[in-house]
Amino acid sequence: MSVIHLNTTGSLSDYLNAEKSQLIIDKFIESCLKCDITIFEPFMVEGDNFQNKERVEFLESLASVFNRVKIFTRSVYEVEKIDSICTGCSKGKDVKHFKITTNGKYHSEFAYLIDTENGVLKDIYRCHDFKGCEQVEIGADKGLPPIKISASMWDEMGKDSTWIDRE
Repeated sequence: MSVIHLNTTGSLSDYLNAEKSQLIIDKFIESCLKCDITIFEPFMVEGDNFQNKERVEFLESLASVFNRVKIFTRSVYEVEKIDSICTGCSKGKDVKHFKITTNGKYHSEFAYLIDTENGVLKDIYRCHDFKGCEQVEIGADKGLPPIKISASMWDEMGKDSTWIDRE
């Protein structure tokens, strides 16, 4: 089964150049590294459309990712950025993978594909199937054939993965 990602409407390319695009990308990455939406928020203007979501909806979804990190770590955490590639619906495209650790131990992760063309930002969207992503195996305990799924997708679905062995 193929998954198709619909790109933004082109309103971004109407006002962005490579320099402004890089500033927005840098602020987005900084925001992810600090799990702080206020860093990126001023750089997404009304009418911007990322992940097929209007400004408010996209910012809410990003804040939700950050809040999940903060709620479930309940302590000091570190975020590491790892450059990866998509192995799913946007196979081969660059992905920014953010790995969360608490006291040096893996906690969780999230990733975004930052899509550019000729240095101009086209879209930013979640990626759940990237090289190096943690996997969880589900179903085997129910007598079913085991299924592997991205741990970030499982976590986003609100499932408790503390009992699941991660690869």
